[in-house]
Amino acid sequence: MLVTLRETFAVAPGINSARVLALRDGGTDAYGKPRLECLLAGRWTRAAFDGVRWQDVDAGTILQDTAASLAANMRRGQMQPISLSEEPQIAAVLAAIDIAGPHGEESHSTEG
Repeated sequence: MLVTLRETFAVAPGINSARVLALRDGGTDAYGKPRLECLLAGRWTRAAFDGVRWQDVDAGTILQDTAASLAANMRRGQMQPISLSEEPQIAAVLAAIDIAGPHGEESHSTEG
């Protein structure tokens, strides 16, 4: 995600901030419907990346220290899904995402 943020700011000089949701496949619910999980949500500004010591600091520290806002759930160094009961705006975005294919089948993307 840091690479994508850095690239965004490099190729789009008019963009001063970016909001990001990091999502993953959450399997299926009890009814067989696919579900998404949000691992991280935040906003980063171009200015916050000035002076970052990219080679000396790990990605997690950079994400936390440069974020203007951040919602994340870390346990034992592993990212866990964010509780959507505490993040209604994120829940609304996830609810609006159609992850079913044109025939009601779960779509699978090979893009990363």
